[in-house]
Amino acid sequence: MYYFDTDFNKVIASFRLSGSRKKAMSEASCRLAAAVRKPGACVTRLLFGAAAAAILAWASSSLAQVIYKSTMPDGRVIYGTEPAPGAKQVETMKPPTEKAGVQPVAPKDSSELQRHQQERQQQAGRENEIQQAEKALQEAEAALAAGKEPLPGERQGTAGGASRLTDQYWERQRTLEAAVAEARKQLDDLRGSGR
Repeated sequence: MYYFDTDFNKVIASFRLSGSRKKAMSEASCRLAAAVRKPGACVTRLLFGAAAAAILAWASSSLAQVIYKSTMPDGRVIYGTEPAPGAKQVETMKPPTEKAGVQPVAPKDSSELQRHQQERQQQAGRENEIQQAEKALQEAEAALAAGKEPLPGERQGTAGGASRLTDQYWERQRTLEAAVAEARKQLDDLRGSGR
């Protein structure tokens, strides 16, 4: 009968001792293929194959995380996934992966995050109000500029053959100027409250 433990240890040992990851992967897969072909139960082969594939995937991802710090004879330091040839000193470093990826949010951080989100929403609302106020000011200024021309009935003839503007025209001008002043005041108030 064929035993799982013996070949499994050989596969892992060849994977660790081999210099090149590709070479180790091909050697390991060849040995796994040979181990799976030996007589035995089909279920055992499937389980062994699945376990070996998972272990190889895990081992290859952990090997990819090793960084080599090579100090050259002239003092230069080279970082890489393999030691630099001709290095005077080589150190292996494994980057801290426990802080990588998605981290659960602590209660203190959660309240801080909610506060930041509320501030962002308030800031976005304030910016939206400022944009609307700027648009209202532009529209009021455009209405004032367009309102300079007298409307029909706002010009009155005089006895000397000339014409003058009626009180309705001047009332309309005061209303348009008041709308511009109100829009400018609202915009200034919004900009002042954001500081």
